[in-house]
Amino acid sequence: MISLVHPDDRDRIAGVLAGIVNGSPEGGFTQFRIRAASSQPWHVIDCYAHNLSDDPDVRGIMVSGGDVSEQVRLARALRTLSQCSDIVVHANDESTLTSSICRTIVESGDYVVAWVGYVEHDSAQSVRVVDSYGNDEFLEGITVSWGDNTFGHGPTGSAIRSGVPQVLKDIRRSKRAAAWRDRTEGHEVRTSCSFPLIVGGETIGALSIYAREVGAFGAAELELLSKLAGNLAYGIGRIRDAKSLAISEARLREAERLAHVGTGSGTSPVIASTS
Repeated sequence: MISLVHPDDRDRIAGVLAGIVNGSPEGGFTQFRIRAASSQPWHVIDCYAHNLSDDPDVRGIMVSGGDVSEQVRLARALRTLSQCSDIVVHANDESTLTSSICRTIVESGDYVVAWVGYVEHDSAQSVRVVDSYGNDEFLEGITVSWGDNTFGHGPTGSAIRSGVPQVLKDIRRSKRAAAWRDRTEGHEVRTSCSFPLIVGGETIGALSIYAREVGAFGAAELELLSKLAGNLAYGIGRIRDAKSLAISEARLREAERLAHVGTGSGTSPVIASTS
């Protein structure tokens, strides 16, 4: 069984089973990741192991439990949403906001990489990487487009064009990811999702997240991450509105100052008429 367990969990599980065999303790709860074949996703098993070596019908350790993969992913996404919401509430700078969101998604959600891209209105209809965190080598020099072209059929470009979240269940097998096939080799990215960032009715870019597990991002997890992207878009819009308001107020104060100076010097301000 150990050969089917995730490499990062094997030593711990072997130690747990060895302790149970030696009767210290005779049984206990534990959790580990396991899969039957390399082409399948990892499943998180929450189980109870009990020493039944002396039972003539068993003569071994009985491990009973259930698959809690979905619950684990939902708890991870909910934790990430909560922490990112706090960041949005207190953010006053757009660059700090996007970088903090990417870092929190990876660290709290245990995802491989997260990045924010903004649309560029150039001839290639490029998506510019604004901030990222995690496996940055995967994104180094990457070409992504929001246009209907070779580099625009991935989840990021499709999310921007359609305004609807996009998911690739297996990046290495999906035709939509063919343009980046060579890039995926040597990296842990297997599943990705992208969410449009809509500010003031305009899609300004996308938030993209990558996971290690094939088939990650179930419906409930996507719903939570979609709320996260919506909160990020709201935060960006709020910061931009505040910046625009501050600029307008500064211009108004400057106009009032110039008008006051003009009046104080014995001349009247010139008022242009369109009539």
